[in-house]
Amino acid sequence: MTDFKAVQEEFARWLRNPDDNNTPNGIEARRMAVYRRLVRNNIFSFLSTGFPVLKKLLSQQQWQQLVDEFVAKHAAQSPYFSDMGREFVDFLAVYFSSRNSDNADFPEFTYELAFYERMEVDAQFAVLDDDIESLEQAQATALVGQWRWRLNASVQVAQFKHPVAWLGSGHQREPLLPEAVNNSGFILMVYRHPQRNSVEFMQLQPMTALVISSLQQQPQGQSLAQLQQQLQQWLPQLDNATINQGVAQLCIDFIHRGVLLQAP
Repeated sequence: MTDFKAVQEEFARWLRNPDDNNTPNGIEARRMAVYRRLVRNNIFSFLSTGFPVLKKLLSQQQWQQLVDEFVAKHAAQSPYFSDMGREFVDFLAVYFSSRNSDNADFPEFTYELAFYERMEVDAQFAVLDDDIESLEQAQATALVGQWRWRLNASVQVAQFKHPVAWLGSGHQREPLLPEAVNNSGFILMVYRHPQRNSVEFMQLQPMTALVISSLQQQPQGQSLAQLQQQLQQWLPQLDNATINQGVAQLCIDFIHRGVLLQAP
């Protein structure tokens, strides 16, 4: 058994990096080349599908370098093929943690763009309730103060230094909000619309991000009054009436968009 494990490890080392490792004894080089080609093609194909914008914006040489380094050096924490995209993002976080001769020529947004594209994939495959009903603006206005609300399960929020949602998208996108850009960069929310089944994004203003944060901390849901009280505590410098009106308008919009759903 020990010998078999040693053969497996030798086999894996060669598949990862044949230039720096010997071909396993007793295995024909031609057959090893077939294994190597299959492994590389599968990984290249999967990552190309999961990160299309990043691949588009990098040169072919840069993209190949990242995938080759990922295959050769990354120690995956998950055995599942479906987690490969997340593993690739984890690899890039380490790879770009400092600028060196290996990555100096890559765009500064490389890691953040990969992180954002993975958010879109996670939102696309998040499990949502089958019986979600769309509420029109008038319905949302009438019900916002009566029900408790929870976040759509696909909602994700992150801060970025670069406008990653606008990079090479090729689609019509909402304009940047200069007033929401500060030293922390861009606050972006990604979610899947429950009716259209499309992944969408919003650039959040600071107050909006606080509302989302409050809802994330209370997954069982909150009422409008609870959200307003929470924001009053977090933003004592603002007038309570201003906060209450802003939170109510925001919740109505989020209910209409499918970002907020009725809590059980």
